Amino acid sequence: MTSNILGEIDIQAVERLLTRSDEPVLFVSAPNFEDRSVYSAEWVAERAVSSPSFAVQVLWLQTPGVDDIFDQIKADNREAVSTMFRRFKEKGRLDVTRIDLPAADVNTPLTKCRALADDLGGGVTLVLDISSLPRTIVRHLLDGFVRERLEASGLQRYARIICLYASAEDYPVGADSDIIGSIIGYFTRKNIHSLISDAGILDAAVSLAGTGHDSAQTLDSLWEHGLPARTSITSFVLLNRENFVYSYKRLANAAWVLNRAHQYDTQVVYNFEIADIVRQLFERTDLAIRNHREYRLTGGEGMPTYLIGGFGPKPIGLAALLAGMRYRRLMEDHNLVATVDVLQVRGWQYTTRYSHGVGSLKAFEVELNKLYEPLPLDEVD
Repeated sequence: MTSNILGEIDIQAVERLLTRSDEPVLFVSAPNFEDRSVYSAEWVAERAVSSPSFAVQVLWLQTPGVDDIFDQIKADNREAVSTMFRRFKEKGRLDVTRIDLPAADVNTPLTKCRALADDLGGGVTLVLDISSLPRTIVRHLLDGFVRERLEASGLQRYARIICLYASAEDYPVGADSDIIGSIIGYFTRKNIHSLISDAGILDAAVSLAGTGHDSAQTLDSLWEHGLPARTSITSFVLLNRENFVYSYKRLANAAWVLNRAHQYDTQVVYNFEIADIVRQLFERTDLAIRNHREYRLTGGEGMPTYLIGGFGPKPIGLAALLAGMRYRRLMEDHNLVATVDVLQVRGWQYTTRYSHGVGSLKAFEVELNKLYEPLPLDEVD
């Protein structure tokens, strides 16, 4: 099932992987200024104590020309993580690579990861900590890893891709005000209004699990733009079982969005787990593919367009990226021109602490053999 493209896996399975000496593992850590940004590294370091087939890539996140209290916290956390894995440095299997924000050129860390994986002999399980990694960098890195993994050489280099996600214990009041910026597409770099204007048939899937700014601006743009007649919008609400109080506060803030959703015939789907939104996002993507193929094949004019607002916890953003890649490939397989984009806030990065404490640790595996799996109807075409 395509809904398992990004499936949640038992964290104990990752623990067993780290403690086995015959499984090569490359761990990518991204220490930031949030408490949870070092938790996964601590968890991994405790379990990879004696592994002879282990390497670490530490990402150094830095804004050029800026040196404030947040940079000092990041520096302290980066040093702490590097110290946790210092025993691998003498083997040449610990690397620290700088990524300048907000441009986020990830070519160097991707190259360093390839070198570390090859040094381990290939067939490596890539474990990427996305807990506090800026969303644009998560997308750039995963995009690079997935594209390489699907090539012949990458298939030999990376056997599996697993993402660790440590949730926050709490968020400070006013965290939403930290998010300011217009909505643009990750793939096209076009603003959302241009993407809507070009659409002949439009499907959109928008997660309300993010800030009030990103989801509200996206839905406002969709509702107010004079949508094409063939338009379908689905929004996802997350009532997280692990943090009901916070979820209900967020839902209260989004009440006006929910009220307007009914006015504009927007489907609202309620979910109680991150994995539920991930699953439904892929199901919604396959429905868009079917509808847009039919539209094209029956002579529909204008551009089929699928927009994904994967706002909220990082795994939802990962699912949005993978869903966009799936839509594009399966439309191209039928020689159909279409537009797909993953929506994001332009040029944004945190200017406050943003979150406090550490919640649960989850693991999600990218099942690349299912990413471009044909729709059931394709198999009989």
